[in-house]
Amino acid sequence: MRVRSRVGVAAVLVFGMAAAACSPAADEEGGGGEVQNPGVLTVATDDEPEGLDPAAIEDNGLGRGAVMCGYDRLLEVDPAGSDLIPSVATEVPSIDNGGISEDGLTYTFKLRDDVKFHDGSDLTAEDVVYSWERVMTMNLPEGQAQNFETIASLEAPDDYTFVVTLSQLDASFLYNVVASMPASIVNPEVVEANGGVEADTPNEWMSQNMAGSGQYILTSWERGERINFEINEDYWGEKAKTDLRWFNVQDPNVYSLGLRAGDYDIIEGIPTIIPDVEGAPGVVVNPDTPGLQLLQIGFNMNIPVDELPEGDTIPADFFHDQRVRQAFNYAFDYDAMREGPLSGAATRGSYFIPEGMYGHDPEAPKFDYDPAEAERLFKEAGWWDEGFTISLVAEEDSVFENQSLILKDGLEAMNPNFRVNVMALPESRFDEIMATTPIPIALWSWTTPEFRDPHSYYMDSAHPEGRWGTLAGLGEGYENPDEIASMIEAANSELDLDARAELYAELQQVMFEEAPSILPAQENIVLAYRDWLTDVTANPMWPRPGLRYSLYGKG
Repeated sequence: MRVRSRVGVAAVLVFGMAAAACSPAADEEGGGGEVQNPGVLTVATDDEPEGLDPAAIEDNGLGRGAVMCGYDRLLEVDPAGSDLIPSVATEVPSIDNGGISEDGLTYTFKLRDDVKFHDGSDLTAEDVVYSWERVMTMNLPEGQAQNFETIASLEAPDDYTFVVTLSQLDASFLYNVVASMPASIVNPEVVEANGGVEADTPNEWMSQNMAGSGQYILTSWERGERINFEINEDYWGEKAKTDLRWFNVQDPNVYSLGLRAGDYDIIEGIPTIIPDVEGAPGVVVNPDTPGLQLLQIGFNMNIPVDELPEGDTIPADFFHDQRVRQAFNYAFDYDAMREGPLSGAATRGSYFIPEGMYGHDPEAPKFDYDPAEAERLFKEAGWWDEGFTISLVAEEDSVFENQSLILKDGLEAMNPNFRVNVMALPESRFDEIMATTPIPIALWSWTTPEFRDPHSYYMDSAHPEGRWGTLAGLGEGYENPDEIASMIEAANSELDLDARAELYAELQQVMFEEAPSILPAQENIVLAYRDWLTDVTANPMWPRPGLRYSLYGKG
């Protein structure tokens, strides 16, 4: 799965539309003019959804944002934070309210009785069963069907009661499944009339159309150009305040002009846009909302020495020494990363929970740039006098290359015997290297996906048998890999939120000591919008780009 950094593609992904540069209605400076396109929220993004089917949308793609507009789910993420709130379900289930059984395996959801699909038909519990079974039957990797694997049974004992039983305890279930975009509720009659459900096969009609009950109704999708939504006037809850027009913008020369001129109300922001639009009349820029991606530089603890680039001098067990891993962390200049490539629009996540997500401990330790401490650890580990040459791969012209160069500068400034060869490669070549087993490189620069529950981050970046645990041999370097695995699994079996948060606080401390990677920064979401918009907020727990357009007013 390709992981996209909000900043890493800044050199090629931009916002704007050629018409914005020559629009006769636009005030070039954008300040003090009349509201443009009243009644329609105009949004510019750098690409378009990969599809519109909840069962076939990529985890980090724009399809999830479109699905959030047109479909409902049982639960949603509160605009004010990371808590879950009721949507089609009338309450968030817990053991205390009886929604979760004492053994933690059965979840019961009571549904609203006033929800209607866009065609006017009633939404019932059977529709939820159909929707979730559809995800599992289609079983598409891009649809995150793997998140539904712990489901043992789905039932609808009556029209407004939905019951799901799991095969094992899974404390991430509410975030990773129930509130996820693949769990959106589809209209079975519409689906069956347009291709139905076929095992392991996409539904082409659903990829281009919608069959939901959400706040917006899809009116048209002009591929490569724009998507048009209108307000669902019969929505059961708070209605959207305006219609929605979502532009796919690719012109690199005018990416900020549309916002400055008022042709766009809001754009999908990345830190590199800040100098172009900050201070422009009528434009608001807020770079302070933490995103959910943790930039990382990874350590290979399963180094195939014979396959390393020519000139590398490190042994296979170089990163098995915890002191070496910590020394690399102390050699990284975090302030230079934040203020330079990220234009100040970044914060620091912990090992491995982003700020703004449930489970993040604000008191969790973080490495600071400390060359003296790095020197002490390198001397203690026996590498100071001997020195080393090591290669690091990154995608060229990206934030990943930037953070690699910052690490190179930090290490080489400390000791002339330290050499770091940054190999900036085209994306295809980088992907080829990272798909090789074992990985023929000691260091690589990348970022995490955007997950919705801390367990996913630990499985991705820390568990000895998780994604990077397997690829990078993390268990070879951990002092006690079995204990770390047990701690991660225990946290995902704890249904009491306070007790679970305590387990994650302990894990963040343990993983800081283990230092299985460098965490250069946590990228922020940059909000850039016209000052005539009201109630604008961002939430990293919402699908990319972290915006919920139905909340925003205009005028």
